[in-house]
Amino acid sequence: MKRKIINVSVIAAAVLLLSGCGGSDGGTVAATTATTGTAFYVDSAVEGVTVTSGSTVSVTDANGKFTYEEGKPCDFSIGDIHLRTETGLYQDKVVIEDHIETAQFLQSMDYDGNAENGIRIHPDTADIMKKNNIDQMPNTDQDLADACADMENANIGYQGGFVHEQDAQDHMDRTKNEYDGKNDPHNEEDAH
Repeated sequence: MKRKIINVSVIAAAVLLLSGCGGSDGGTVAATTATTGTAFYVDSAVEGVTVTSGSTVSVTDANGKFTYEEGKPCDFSIGDIHLRTETGLYQDKVVIEDHIETAQFLQSMDYDGNAENGIRIHPDTADIMKKNNIDQMPNTDQDLADACADMENANIGYQGGFVHEQDAQDHMDRTKNEYDGKNDPHNEEDAH
């Protein structure tokens, strides 16, 4: 008799345990996978910028390509230095840097100092800026010149240097002209 009670108790416990799993009111959360796409960041192609979109974090490649989560804003940064926020992305969109202060900073941080062949932000740039207490984009030409000096003093082979505002504007204008109309999803030349 004792054995029968134990068996019934074990079966009852198992039934209760299993009935708590998988029910619609059981509080289980289904895992969701974010839908992602790719886009491009340019003032020439910009390489080495961190892009955070929802839970997706990527770094722009040599073509400026990055990954974003559909429907989520994208924050562009170099370490703690916020560059911009972009919304309304779609597959293969080209995000053209159109803020002169950001363009001047990116061009000044370009590793080889030649923005015409693309802008490459060295992987150590964020750490160098942090080490020198730079946590926002430089507000003055002197601050930008100091940031360039910090890059030079880091001995990482940085060949860039301070880019004057007008030079940065001219370069940004050439980039805008190059990509003019390519961001329109209804443009037949740009349709894939």
